[in-house]
Amino acid sequence: MDREGDPEVMLAILEKKAEFAPRFKAAQEAILASQTCGRDWTESDGKMCLSAAGAERVGRLFDIQYFETSWLKEEFTDSVGKGYRYVYECKAALGSRITYAMGVYSSRDAFLGQCDGQYKALEEVDENNIRRAACSLMKGNAIKSLLGLRGIPREEWQEMMQRLGRQAPKATKAQPGQAAPGGPAEANRAKRPEMARRSNKRWKSKGTLRQRRQGELSRLGRRLDWLIAQVTKCRDGWKCQKCGKRLFAHEAHCAHVLPKSAGLLLRWDRHNTILLCFEDHIEWAHGHPVEFREWFQAKFPERFAHLQDCRRQRAKFDEEARRTLIAVLERELRRLGGWP
Repeated sequence: MDREGDPEVMLAILEKKAEFAPRFKAAQEAILASQTCGRDWTESDGKMCLSAAGAERVGRLFDIQYFETSWLKEEFTDSVGKGYRYVYECKAALGSRITYAMGVYSSRDAFLGQCDGQYKALEEVDENNIRRAACSLMKGNAIKSLLGLRGIPREEWQEMMQRLGRQAPKATKAQPGQAAPGGPAEANRAKRPEMARRSNKRWKSKGTLRQRRQGELSRLGRRLDWLIAQVTKCRDGWKCQKCGKRLFAHEAHCAHVLPKSAGLLLRWDRHNTILLCFEDHIEWAHGHPVEFREWFQAKFPERFAHLQDCRRQRAKFDEEARRTLIAVLERELRRLGGWP
């Protein structure tokens, strides 16, 4: 019998985890109490919810890894006019546990998109701040999921603070249909439009033309990474090409046959990617790369021959070339039915 499936082995592991569980809980509670303050917590229906900023401070003390991060800007039109939202997605791991997380923030959200209860004009909203907010929400959701920090009962939260010798900080109470308040104090509210104008002016004046171009190249590169992953998933039918298992979004890994470091020509080449499950990607493809490539060569000989030809070439992807490839991949994704 496989030792990992042996009931006695499983029971021994569970008993050892039970022995250490109280110590793990005490350590985690001490971190929560020391790294958060009252404004980090919001009460809703008797449950305590931790903000993304508080979660990020807590997450610094844990070895959490983020990978397969992608983002998308979605434009829309509503009764106010044109707007946009940024959607960030990633997978995060703590030890052997992996979770999927998403963060969404739009130009209509209160903290960055409104002033004195009125929506800002779109040109007055700092797009970089919207992006950073969506990314922060994504990380905060990942941390809360991995550490089990969602929906803590208020009584349990108060007892935790008392056990640690801290008076329970006064948390914000969310009202139904309203976002939790934030931003500057009432006395500074009148200064906010002028502060935003100055901040935007400073931001626009920063950075040389070369730096701005490099930033645009990086943005297009992230877009290409996301598109090539989506094309691979749709092309391979959301099934692991090694074991045949049907995969959901958080399980599907876009694996590169030849590493990304081999060059941008191969990084964004559809022939160089294949859909694998987590186990086959990490433990097999990364753990036994020679065996993985031999398997790929036997299963897809024409694609492997194409990759060998591309490996001898060196190409620089300037902004025009990246935009052209984005258009090609978007057409391919629509053809495969992965894009409306």
